[in-house]
Amino acid sequence: MELEELKQYLQNKQPQKEAASKPVESLASLIRTNPKSPINKIKKSLLFEMWFTVTLVIAVGYAISVTHIWSLRTYLIIVLLFGIACLIPLNKSAKKINRLSNTVLPVKENLQEIHDIMKAFVKRYLQFTMGLIPVFFILAFSLGFYEGRTNVVPQYEKYTHYFTSTSQVLVFLVLYIVFLTVGMYYFTKWYLKKLYGKYIEELSFLIGELGE
Repeated sequence: MELEELKQYLQNKQPQKEAASKPVESLASLIRTNPKSPINKIKKSLLFEMWFTVTLVIAVGYAISVTHIWSLRTYLIIVLLFGIACLIPLNKSAKKINRLSNTVLPVKENLQEIHDIMKAFVKRYLQFTMGLIPVFFILAFSLGFYEGRTNVVPQYEKYTHYFTSTSQVLVFLVLYIVFLTVGMYYFTKWYLKKLYGKYIEELSFLIGELGE
């Protein structure tokens, strides 16, 4: 298990009252330096997300430069701005974790604060992702509908023959939203669990052990 070294240390820490500060200081150092500690794993996950977001921003920026469809271009510009805005909370959370993890004492209080920060971060992440699905869907539909009414867009026109009535369009849109929402919900839950969830659980274990 990834935290075996930390668990072994906690099991073997000195029980003597006069030596209590030394094990705590050593544990703090171990948590900071061990690449498999939950704090360092969380740092790596946040760094991964920041680089991934930067890559997406670059890719969207390129797509904007090559597309000539007004509605798609406008939509991508909004996505680009949103991606840049997402870097702010990611960077803010990473700075908080770095600051707290570099403080030697008190260990338990710092771990608890990091645990609470990341638990709230993951909760808001999921809520924000699910809340944005209808917003971006309505935005994309509105832009496409407006341009379709004002201009002839060959890239859009080739899909119209699949639908023979307004009711078919509505049924398609409802099913699309339902499947997209359900799929995104479970994907985001899995993604957050893999990136942060198990390390938050490991922090809970450390906090519990330090409280004994």
